[in-house]
Amino acid sequence: MAVQSIFYGLLVLLTIVAYKQRKCWYFIWQVNGWRGVIQQPALWILLMCSVDPKSIMTSIHNFGKYFQFPLAILLFDRVLLYVDDPVTLEGVLTSPECLNKTFLQNGFFANKGLLHAKGDDWKIRRKQLNPAFSHNTLISLLNDFNRVATILKNQLQSELQSNQISFIHLEELVNRAVLEVSCLTTMGVSTNFTQEDNRGIALAYRYLMELTALRILKPWYQIKAVFRFLDKKKFDMTQKAKALVHGFVENIVLQKYKDFQKQEKSQNILAAPSGQTENEDKRKAENRIFIEQLFYLAEQSKLSLEDIMDESQSMVVVSFETVSTCIMNALAATNEFVASERPTYVKQNKADWMAFRDYTENILSTSSSPTA
Repeated sequence: MAVQSIFYGLLVLLTIVAYKQRKCWYFIWQVNGWRGVIQQPALWILLMCSVDPKSIMTSIHNFGKYFQFPLAILLFDRVLLYVDDPVTLEGVLTSPECLNKTFLQNGFFANKGLLHAKGDDWKIRRKQLNPAFSHNTLISLLNDFNRVATILKNQLQSELQSNQISFIHLEELVNRAVLEVSCLTTMGVSTNFTQEDNRGIALAYRYLMELTALRILKPWYQIKAVFRFLDKKKFDMTQKAKALVHGFVENIVLQKYKDFQKQEKSQNILAAPSGQTENEDKRKAENRIFIEQLFYLAEQSKLSLEDIMDESQSMVVVSFETVSTCIMNALAATNEFVASERPTYVKQNKADWMAFRDYTENILSTSSSPTA
């Protein structure tokens, strides 16, 4: 009797699962035919055992010859679609129907705020934060990028010439410089990470971004209980890293908010009775950096302190990841030049960096605002 009950229970469970996944299986059949349906177990094994976040593209390249592209993989009641066709990819990225983030977005450790919002929430918050992405604001940040880049260049030259290298890996130094830029441009705070990072803040951010890649490729790691069971050591390390970066951002936000309130109060006292003109209000709005725009919205009761914390943490994380990854990829690509080609390359590209800066400003002033 007990065996029969278990059998019926499993049958009911399989029926529910099949019903939940019916559209997914149909989509897989539409993309890859019966071959796509049959190869699902092999793809699950590959995803669970063979895919390393640090070598995902290598793994796809090595195993890609055995599968058809685009490749559809069933994950619970969702389908992960891998596309390698530029035309199809452009259609997805530019389609208004594809604005919503997928469940993979939950893999980010800081998955709240504008960059992770969906639907109408995204549209409302994007409109609120639009002034922080204005052309004037973006152009004004170039000086911060330039200054930190100069510090990094001088530091590298000094250490290489004296043969006294204080960093273990180049990536470490780049990550610290990038985090310095991220805090300057989004929070308006100089952290001096280019000189020292005794608390390991940049290292914690880098670790959490690598963990994000793991949680995106293996979504079951997004469930805390499963993550703790599969790798308790990494789970404990993750909790410590999260506490470190959350405390870091929280301290900055609280101090900046106090300074902002004091400044607003003093300006209100000194303001003329007639108040500011509409043009002055517009000029101030166009020059607000990200954190200042958040505080302005909070003063209008449009954001809570928790919203400010979420937005700040998310923006620092994403800016840190995108810039550091771009720099490391650029350095890796530069290193790929054949030694015999480098002299010719350098000779033909004696760039005037002031002209490059003017060109960059021109691009920013004529292009549309970036979309988060």
